[in-house]
Amino acid sequence: MRFGSDCFVVGRGVPPKLFGVRVCQSCCLCKFCKFIYIYFCLEYAYHQQQQQLITMAESKKKPAAKKKRKVNYKTEYRKYHSSDRMKKERALRNKNRRRLTREGRVKKGDGKHIDHKDGNPKNNGKGNLRVIDAKRNRKKQ
Repeated sequence: MRFGSDCFVVGRGVPPKLFGVRVCQSCCLCKFCKFIYIYFCLEYAYHQQQQQLITMAESKKKPAAKKKRKVNYKTEYRKYHSSDRMKKERALRNKNRRRLTREGRVKKGDGKHIDHKDGNPKNNGKGNLRVIDAKRNRKKQ
């Protein structure tokens, strides 16, 4: 069997497309080339599998824990919750909750939220309010 410069054995495998192996000029693999070819394919597959495992392991590593920031509730209230707009919105939420409590649709500690069907918190008509689970309401937002 004649080996050309394209042969895997002689040329030491300048990689083409598939597994990075070139073979003899005779269109079929000689015994030695076949052995080297199979060995190389197995090594290549093993290497690829190892790379995937390493990548998966690295992606599963937990990120470093973030340092928790202490919340200053006084400052937060002073900056945000004490504004006239927030006070009015909070009063409307409380009013709606009290109204539905009187109707018997909700009660304290039931884990239910009052949802606006159209998503507009200022539209507080009876037809726009509904009672849903807290989990479903959080998922919706």
